[in-house]
Amino acid sequence: MSDHTDIATLLQATRFAAEKHRFQRRKGTDASPYINHPIEVADLLANVGGVADLSTLVAAVLHDTVEDTETTPDEVEALFGAEVRALVAEMTDDKTLPKAKRKRLQIEHAPSLSAHAKEIKIADKISNVLDITHNPPAGWSPKRKREYLEWAERVVAGCRGVSQGLEDRFDEVLRNARAFDRNGLNRLDRWGAGGRDFLIRVSPTERVTERQAILCVLAKVWGMKQGALAGTPTTK
Repeated sequence: MSDHTDIATLLQATRFAAEKHRFQRRKGTDASPYINHPIEVADLLANVGGVADLSTLVAAVLHDTVEDTETTPDEVEALFGAEVRALVAEMTDDKTLPKAKRKRLQIEHAPSLSAHAKEIKIADKISNVLDITHNPPAGWSPKRKREYLEWAERVVAGCRGVSQGLEDRFDEVLRNARAFDRNGLNRLDRWGAGGRDFLIRVSPTERVTERQAILCVLAKVWGMKQGALAGTPTTK
């Protein structure tokens, strides 16, 4: 990002997404605000993938708005432009299709996504794998969790070649997820510091509030704009 206008646009997108997702919660047992997820996706892009392209970061924040809210593609384009609209469209599943078919199509379509959409897709799967590992939906059996990990791995396989940092991070969280499944380890930190991946044991009751998450990603993106990444980890 290059100037104040870019920061303002990212803030606008974050506020827009927060408003659209305001009544939604993640499926995990702690039912965290849904907005935490797209913010984390944008954070991963900026601070693990080194992505500075504004349209990509804005699309990351908005990537579930058309699929999961009443937001229309025209509304996205009117506010954020045609490039963001196109990226959000690449990330949007057709909810009229059965879930099994939607999952299959994600695997099939992944290789043909644009490079920026592939980056968002990998970051999205990192975030989801972390949730499935450390805060899964109530009632998910170990078998269902393993099936999700296998599916996510196949989707990411079609997205490789665009960001070594994101791909390495995905591989790491996938390994940790499988180790967690095998060994029943304590909950692990999902944030990186200074662009370096690391793991920290934290209390299962600790989590980032919606406000803290927004401030975290904005602070990190601002730090990147200044030529340095923020270095203080935030536990979730």
